[in-house]
Amino acid sequence: MKFLHLLVLFTLFTTFCKAQVLPNVKSNIIAQSEFENIKIKGKTLAQIEATQGNEQNLYFIFGSYTSKDDSKGSDYVTYNYGLNAIVYDYVLNRVVSIIIRNQDWPVSVKGEQISVGKTIQELQNKFGSSFQIFESDYGPEKFSGFTYSGNDYNAIDILFNTINNSVEEITYFILP
Repeated sequence: MKFLHLLVLFTLFTTFCKAQVLPNVKSNIIAQSEFENIKIKGKTLAQIEATQGNEQNLYFIFGSYTSKDDSKGSDYVTYNYGLNAIVYDYVLNRVVSIIIRNQDWPVSVKGEQISVGKTIQELQNKFGSSFQIFESDYGPEKFSGFTYSGNDYNAIDILFNTINNSVEEITYFILP
């Protein structure tokens, strides 16, 4: 179980390093109100946060999880929903990451849906010429993301499959 926690934390760390969606770094900047209106599976980030990691509350949004990693002594619990996952931090008392790797959990930004499998071209058509795609400094990965000006703790990160230029993973994260 501890291995799964370490794997999730490693995935978050490598996502940060690959995508570089950190303060004052490459990202699509949107208004704070637009960021607060981002929806995952039809629910705002505030509604997801309001679950406080409670299994029953999470069930109403995401359905039944397929597995749960809640090792004794760990500060985190990870609810796995097939390829998707939610990481809750007991110390911070908040969801710290939502990792989306299939089409079942669409993300809505500025009223436009983004889901795994959508192509870069489809996203550029939805968001217009201001939608930026970036190359990672750490490898051949392409990524994009959304945050707002002055935000230094959370973002939506979009990683692309470089072979077919489609969305491979969407991650919402909060830096502690």
